[in-house]
Amino acid sequence: MECYPRKPARRPVHLLPAMGVCRAWRCAVQALFYRDAYLCTEGLAAKTDPYNAVMRVEDVAASGCQQHLRTLYVGIDVMHFSQPWDELPQTLASAVRALGRLPAVRSGLFAFCIASAPADKAFSRRRIADNFDAFLGALYEAAPNMRRVDIHTETRLQLAAPMRSAVNQVYNATHKFIRAQTTYVSLYHLGSEDYLFTAPPVDTLRSIVLSPWAAVGESLELVRRSAESLERLHLEQPKHAAFSSLITEGGDPGRTRVYPRLKHLYIGWFSDSRGADFALPPENPFPRLETLACKGSYPLGALLLLQDDARARIRHLGMQADGALLKVLHSSSAVEEGALASLDYIALRLASHSAADTPANADRLFPRVFALGRRVRTVCFRHMQFRRFAKALEATRFPDTLRRLDLGFSFLTIDQAIALLCACPGAVKVGLSLKDVAGARGRGMPAPGVIAKYRETYRSHRAAVPHIGLVALVFPSPRRGAEFVVLLADILRCITRVTIPADCPYSGPSVLKEIHAARRRPEYRDSPHLDGVRFAIESCW
Repeated sequence: MECYPRKPARRPVHLLPAMGVCRAWRCAVQALFYRDAYLCTEGLAAKTDPYNAVMRVEDVAASGCQQHLRTLYVGIDVMHFSQPWDELPQTLASAVRALGRLPAVRSGLFAFCIASAPADKAFSRRRIADNFDAFLGALYEAAPNMRRVDIHTETRLQLAAPMRSAVNQVYNATHKFIRAQTTYVSLYHLGSEDYLFTAPPVDTLRSIVLSPWAAVGESLELVRRSAESLERLHLEQPKHAAFSSLITEGGDPGRTRVYPRLKHLYIGWFSDSRGADFALPPENPFPRLETLACKGSYPLGALLLLQDDARARIRHLGMQADGALLKVLHSSSAVEEGALASLDYIALRLASHSAADTPANADRLFPRVFALGRRVRTVCFRHMQFRRFAKALEATRFPDTLRRLDLGFSFLTIDQAIALLCACPGAVKVGLSLKDVAGARGRGMPAPGVIAKYRETYRSHRAAVPHIGLVALVFPSPRRGAEFVVLLADILRCITRVTIPADCPYSGPSVLKEIHAARRRPEYRDSPHLDGVRFAIESCW
């Protein structure tokens, strides 16, 4: 789920002249080509160089394609509202009115910036309010069907007191962007001094995104007031106290605020540590939750998994396991095998820099992850360090529905990787991080005798995974890493595609070059199946 502000894509601002030849082709392309555009005043356009190469609303209007416009990016100089608009050649309100009707616009991103500083130090609060209301009136008259609202503000640090007061007045009025038809709100970079959303009409809100510096203060009132209608919530870097205020009524730990329709909850890293006074609510505040993604330790993890009525609905689970959650996961009486019956995706790792992050816990957690859901299709088990991987693999029952397995940065030797790939025959793609074998010396190629020994050892092993996604290679040199990648593809002939990371820690092109060199070794002359293996670079973006 997005939490950072989107930007208009850079592309040509006019369709090719050849488009005018074929009417059917032009009509088919116009809806995609003119789907979004950028709007700002002339004064701001000269100062926002990154937006000079994007589609502008003037370009859309000149082509007569306003009916295709679905997303409107609006650049707003905050000081523009403090100026007398009747003396300006162009204002935001007049720029919007010049576009006419925009019935297809469903989404608006409003990026506030401080691009100018007026000569005088006096600001009329009345003028600011009137100009802001005039802009909003023109905006919603032109785009009455706007449902999504993204608000991105710029910091007010290093501003003089009068100018800071004017900026705060504009920022504090941004709650007026939320109308009765609004269903999605995203706030970015709002400070704790913004007393927003104390009494807006929020009965229709379905999705709220509070990114850094917004998941604090009075802006959380927007979430609390939308508890009955909210279906999706994204909190980026909240404080534990702020999260606690969302799930309790009036700050009373004994009274739970329930979100009856919330299905998707995303939490970025908590910006502070959980205090000893953090108390769990008496009941589950999210009884209909289907998606839970938390980059840090989820404070309600144990409670969520213990609730019989809640865990049956979980389809997407991503979180870190601290000591408390590990205790619950390892307790068969609390969480039995297949407890998360609807689970389709799970991403679990040990809480980093904690007492729980040990190889012994990784060995115990690995088979437990696959036992949680017997219908799971995707499992991510990243950043783990195993002590006895063979024993953990022996205790693991891979579900028949498993299609994707990601062990990125959980480093395995080639022997461990072969054992893993042979154990999950139903997987379509497996993400691996390979490391050199224990006790290996030197940076060069494995000797012909070593290659022959590997072939003989794994002659009877069979796997069915066609796609290997390498996440990282840890070898003394890129050539040695490439040798073991080719050897893996030679032993397991089911492999038809191997993707290489762009840089981790070696550059992708250098590893790819060494792979092609390794394939020319005499030891692989009798391996024509390697010609059918495609080695490619996969960018992390």
